[in-house]
Amino acid sequence: MKTFSKKKFILILIILFIVFAGVFIYQWWQTKKELTEENINWKTYRNEEWEFEFRYPENWSFHEDTFYSPFSKFNLAGAPIGERYQIDPPLLINIVTLDFADSYVINMKNLGATTSDLIVGGIRGTKYEYIFESIPQVDINLSLGEYLMILGTKKQYEDIFNQILATFKFLE
Repeated sequence: MKTFSKKKFILILIILFIVFAGVFIYQWWQTKKELTEENINWKTYRNEEWEFEFRYPENWSFHEDTFYSPFSKFNLAGAPIGERYQIDPPLLINIVTLDFADSYVINMKNLGATTSDLIVGGIRGTKYEYIFESIPQVDINLSLGEYLMILGTKKQYEDIFNQILATFKFLE
């Protein structure tokens, strides 16, 4: 009887391993995209201090530290060249303290955000989809140890956002 239970236990462990491996591979595959003719001529943004890089369309521009906040250690705003925005850029990368991160997660829950897990540049993160001031938005949170990287966009830019995310790398 003990042998049967042991075999059953091992079989269950193997099945669980296969399921978790399948989920991990699926998530990795969803974020991994090959370069297409459309994005071969893209530019590369590289940040040595925060150790990441990504590619972006040549008709976009990115600007560092566009606003000040005691919680933001670094921010990078991106938009199509010539597009004007006051406060909320089409694409924002913000590296924040964990103090801010805690309240941010609470705010996402209060906004009724739907969440899903994903992997960006080899780091597991959480995707939040929500509506803020009648505008659908998408944010992705990636833990960087003592900081949190928030990558955000408006829903209307989600296709280009996903293409940029597919090129996102953390430097070693």
